[in-house]
Amino acid sequence: MLRRWVWSPCLLLLGAAGDSCFVHLKKPLEAPPFSAAEEAELWRLFEANVNVNGLGAVIASPGACPAQVDCCGIMDPMPYGFHWTRDASLSLLTLLERVERSTRHNDEPVSMAPSLRGWRTSDSTLPKLRSDVEKTIVAYAAWVARMHGRTRLAGNLESVQSAAEEAFVEPKWSFDGEPYRGGWCRPQTDGPALRARLLMRAAEIFPHLVNETLWPLAQKDLDWLVEHHSMESCDLWEETRDSDFLWNRVVQLAALVEGHHFATDPVLKRRYLDAAQQKGKLWPTTWRTTVQGKSS
Repeated sequence: MLRRWVWSPCLLLLGAAGDSCFVHLKKPLEAPPFSAAEEAELWRLFEANVNVNGLGAVIASPGACPAQVDCCGIMDPMPYGFHWTRDASLSLLTLLERVERSTRHNDEPVSMAPSLRGWRTSDSTLPKLRSDVEKTIVAYAAWVARMHGRTRLAGNLESVQSAAEEAFVEPKWSFDGEPYRGGWCRPQTDGPALRARLLMRAAEIFPHLVNETLWPLAQKDLDWLVEHHSMESCDLWEETRDSDFLWNRVVQLAALVEGHHFATDPVLKRRYLDAAQQKGKLWPTTWRTTVQGKSS
């Protein structure tokens, strides 16, 4: 029915490419598919979506979405004008990866790392990139701290009894720092794990921010995960509910194991490792052995 009633450029490829929209290359590309100018424009647009108005928020899309008008009649001029916990963490992790790769590969000949050309920056622009990303991370940390510091309960979930709890399970926020008040699939439990991973990664790149800014916030998410990693959650597409979705399990395990390595307090290290092992106990024995071996 989808092919009969919905038109899209992707569907035009279905006849030629089987059941996939993706056309496989016969061999790896010898050069990046986009020019340096195109990549620079991509990053310019990407970075316009982070640290919105200096608030630390990340916006999914600052403009109109014509596709939603065509398919669903949604006329809202800014349907994605919100801060999503998941999207924000993944977007800022991408920025951190850009800093890491630019630093690591700037001295390599282009011929040695063709797939990384889009991450390369000149020696003169790398300090500015680091400075800009650091400012974004500091603003984001302040945004997260404000979420944790809220005292007025939005009341979107009957099971949540305090505004402090909403910081962990609310997926969608307005730019005044309040949860979206409309109907939505709640709770979503991958947010704390993704946020903790982001904050720990940022602490590795900007170690001077660890103690006062980043680690206390990451620890809040990790401590919440220890107690709530089995909570029922909405899935990625916000359609169904379960307590053990693969995506949630993977990112929660990753956060707890990384927290175990990052923490210096032996009690915290043990606590996060115990939670990771408890979360992974239903996975294959070989996988559990690998986690325990790397984390002990």
